[in-house]
Amino acid sequence: MRPSRLMRPSVALLPRPAYAVCVMTLLASTLAVALVSAPALAQTVSASGPNAAAEGDTTVLALLSPEELFLRASSAALQFEHMRAPSRRLLVREHETSVPHLVTRLDTDDARERHALEDVLVRIGDPAVLPLIETLESELPRSDTSRGARLAAFILGKLEDERAAGGLEAASGHRDWKVRGSVATALGRIGAPGPIPILCRLL
Repeated sequence: MRPSRLMRPSVALLPRPAYAVCVMTLLASTLAVALVSAPALAQTVSASGPNAAAEGDTTVLALLSPEELFLRASSAALQFEHMRAPSRRLLVREHETSVPHLVTRLDTDDARERHALEDVLVRIGDPAVLPLIETLESELPRSDTSRGARLAAFILGKLEDERAAGGLEAASGHRDWKVRGSVATALGRIGAPGPIPILCRLL
């Protein structure tokens, strides 16, 4: 049964001018509340939103293996872009588990991976020196590629640790001129007096 006119909302019975005033008053009240609340809401979002997201990403990333972290640390994919920096920080922080994996990737032909390896291992610093020396020694005999030896030598040079001088000197006679060039650069960075005759020979 359709409601009679007497059963309809009382607003409909108001004269048109009065109805319009009610609507305008309601809109004005809503707008006033929105204007008062907006700055506080914006401040809350800007203060907690990005930090909360970053903390959430770090929590998730901490559960990943070094291999999975390195994928995100070196990837060009847009889906991993916001994870790149936190992944590198975690690889540095958890160097005891990350370095053994990272040194196995030194022979990569991917430029982004090579840049990520250099960045992370240099930031790790001292704990990466001995694994890099061992990797250099194991990469030198390879006949299929010299990328691993070259990058190991280059990073050792940037670390400027004299413990690497002996391994670098042993690589100075390598058949690949690119390896010899990386070795010469590394020895020059380290600056130890012993390799000076070798550097003169490589000139």
